[in-house]
Amino acid sequence: MTRIQANLLLLLAAAIWGGGFVAQSTAMKAIGPFWFIALRFAVATLAVLPFVLLEARKAEVKTSARHARLYVLTALALFSGAATQQVGLQTTTVTNSSFVTGL
Repeated sequence: MTRIQANLLLLLAAAIWGGGFVAQSTAMKAIGPFWFIALRFAVATLAVLPFVLLEARKAEVKTSARHARLYVLTALALFSGAATQQVGLQTTTVTNSSFVTGL
């Protein structure tokens, strides 16, 4: 990959990431933050679930109870971050929200 291609990919990633904040802010006008998070996570779950099931069948070591607890803690941390961001979008600008998230 050339340096120009790498820089263009970084620019594309930044544009997609930044555009997501505008979409989130616009969605806050139609639905509340927790409905938005629920719909967002539901779509993500449906998109990833076939791959999870496929990999679970191929796994030689099954998930232990300890790992399941760690998965739940990770999910709670992700939800907390998403909820904080969505609620914050109701009271601040998209620019400030994306700056704080990036920071």
